[in-house]
Amino acid sequence: MEMLRIGAGIVLLLCLAAPAARADVVTFSNGDRWTGRLISMVEGKLRFAADLIGEVEVDAKEVRTIATDETVEVHANDGTVLIDALVADSQAPFQTAGRGRVGTQGFREKEVASINPPVKEAPEWEGSLTAGVKFERGNTIKDEGDLEVLGEYETEFNRFGLKASYEGERTTDRDSGASTTNDRNLFARILYDHFLGDRAFWYIGSSGEKDGPKDLDLRFTLGGGLGYKLFDRHDFKVDLRFGPAWVEENYKGSERDDDSVDVLARWHVWRKLADNLAFFHETNLRQSLEDIDVSLIKTETGLKFDLSNEIFLKAAVEWELDAEPASGTQRQDTDYILGLGYKF
Repeated sequence: MEMLRIGAGIVLLLCLAAPAARADVVTFSNGDRWTGRLISMVEGKLRFAADLIGEVEVDAKEVRTIATDETVEVHANDGTVLIDALVADSQAPFQTAGRGRVGTQGFREKEVASINPPVKEAPEWEGSLTAGVKFERGNTIKDEGDLEVLGEYETEFNRFGLKASYEGERTTDRDSGASTTNDRNLFARILYDHFLGDRAFWYIGSSGEKDGPKDLDLRFTLGGGLGYKLFDRHDFKVDLRFGPAWVEENYKGSERDDDSVDVLARWHVWRKLADNLAFFHETNLRQSLEDIDVSLIKTETGLKFDLSNEIFLKAAVEWELDAEPASGTQRQDTDYILGLGYKF
């Protein structure tokens, strides 16, 4: 009996000394309560290894409270990074325990960029290739084939962006009805950004444009300035650019060759509407400093619908307003684009 008592005592001591199993707890808006282990939260999706059903991924918007036994890495949208445990609190779904010097901090789902994000891999080029058709009803009746290539390479402090497009077109004269095939529309742009912090950056860039229907032989732009990421969330991004540029324009069959110093402004908006649907808008404004009447506005607005991880549909409207167009052309043009794209 004495040996049994000693053995039972040893087992009891071992049980008391053993560390308790980790049990993170997440409570949902519908009242469900899961125990297990928080893995991560990236792009609004919470990954959780639940005790009863295994690893799952749920929408972070459905989380009411979450508590963790161990510290996690919380990245806020404003750039703040906290390493702390989370505690259940009715005031905020993501509430830090305040074990460090900062004290407790509460975050809503929209204020958290990620939790325990994966280690960033070495940066690679990302981009897309889009081919489609375009219908224009402006200066001429025009039906076009359209090809666009976008590329971006981003590191912690630098970002490179490339854009190139080529259009083959068939135009119809409104008066005579005669059709002509043209393959003369070409655009290329390169940008370099250097980040000064989480949101501000300076940039330099240049572009070249050729437009056959408008007799534009070449529009070359070289400039730079400052930029700012107004929003930089996983589901909503807005960035602004503003600065001076030197612009040279050459027109065919005309003595109009212009050199000028202009101000360029650009804003780009991207909004995720659903898991496979996104809205985008970009405006480019050019204003001459030498002549207030000389300005050019180009906009592109549309939707991208993901058919798979690589294939997408693009529907967009391009609008252009040239305050001083070439002789014989109208000030405004509108293009309607429907394309099929591949992401790489």
